[in-house]
Amino acid sequence: SELFGHSKGSFTGAIANKKGLFEEAEGGSTFLDEIGSMPMTLQSKLLRFLQEKELRRVGDNITRHVNVRVIAATNEKLEEKTRLGSFREDLFYRLSVIPLEIPPLRERLSDVPLLVQHFVNMSAGAMGIPAPGVEPEALRLMQTYRWPGNVRELQNAIERAIAMSNRERIKVEDLPERIRMQETTARSQPLAIRPLKDVLREFERDYCTKALKLAHGDRRAAAHMLKISLPSFYRKLPPSMEDLPQ
Repeated sequence: SELFGHSKGSFTGAIANKKGLFEEAEGGSTFLDEIGSMPMTLQSKLLRFLQEKELRRVGDNITRHVNVRVIAATNEKLEEKTRLGSFREDLFYRLSVIPLEIPPLRERLSDVPLLVQHFVNMSAGAMGIPAPGVEPEALRLMQTYRWPGNVRELQNAIERAIAMSNRERIKVEDLPERIRMQETTARSQPLAIRPLKDVLREFERDYCTKALKLAHGDRRAAAHMLKISLPSFYRKLPPSMEDLPQ
């Protein structure tokens, strides 16, 4: 009903005709977040809509054509879910026309200062107070933290810091304990070890990128240089380069 709309009297509480989100977005875009948690029964309906660009409201027999761009997001590995049978493979490929992969915050720590300032302004505005400054040492700790909760964790940390601060400057003691304690934890461990698969993936991406430059953008030649198949070469490329023209 939310996506496709419903007709008056189609179920208890349907007291009037109602457009769904797709109809409301006619000529524009609809954003579907956490697409990986969509039930299988709804996945089949969404697939049919994406293929035909047509829908029927719940309780109606009129087919309506809708022109809308669908943008979907997920933090799950949909390829793995398709293998496990919990996400339709045909829907996955139908949605993956232009895939964009946003690296986790721990892989782009240079973005932290800009995000901190953004969340400081946003949180202070919501509280109706002037935006506080951030002490350099507090910012340094946030730039070295691994952020397992990604950008949402950073936003929550800033909200907490503003609530705990003197409203003039955010200090180290205003940050959550897990951020303050990271240096103590690091000192207790002689070496910070990253998962081997992450290190290997970064090395392969960098190496394939260099090979592609040496081959002047010819993917087939680059794969031949590395003595791997062309599909393997595509899989190892950074996401931002997979869809570049050959």
